[in-house]
Amino acid sequence: MNKKEDIIDYATTLFMEQGYLATSTRQIAKGLGITQPAIYHHFQNKEDIYVQVLQKFTKKIGDNLYNFLNSSDSPEIILVNMSEFLIQNHSMNFSLMMKDVNEELPPEVSHKIFILWQENYFLPFYQFFDKLKHKMTEEINLDNVPLHFLRVLAAYTDNNINHNNQLPIKEMIHIFFFGIMKKIDHLVY
Repeated sequence: MNKKEDIIDYATTLFMEQGYLATSTRQIAKGLGITQPAIYHHFQNKEDIYVQVLQKFTKKIGDNLYNFLNSSDSPEIILVNMSEFLIQNHSMNFSLMMKDVNEELPPEVSHKIFILWQENYFLPFYQFFDKLKHKMTEEINLDNVPLHFLRVLAAYTDNNINHNNQLPIKEMIHIFFFGIMKKIDHLVY
């Protein structure tokens, strides 16, 4: 592995645990036993490190999500596998990352990160639900389905939530797919 990759790997750990704002290039350098100028030999600034960390991280996530998406399993199993993979491999505090992106970074950097998220998180789920759109009710806007699903799933990846009281992921997905009601014409008590 080369020095640039070492920096990206170590910075990934710090950014995931502490967020963008609380991580400094000084911390990164100290943790690797190098000088700050050695970091700037490979990166323009901390923002550049952050973007490259997220490029590597989100690409790995996206590649795996697309592998699940292209499997021959049933839709429910595919969604369970995609979801469980994200839960197990999304070590980043998603809420902290979104706060950093929205409040701490310049718009052009935020836009780059949004594109990474869209390509590697949103699009695999969008493509998954798009394959099922023929089974959805007409009132459902397809664009909202993966967004809502990812919002629900975010609770499973948030390190600040007590996961002992959460529904098992398979049950959450079953409710998401099929709802809680029997097939009825209208709702009454």
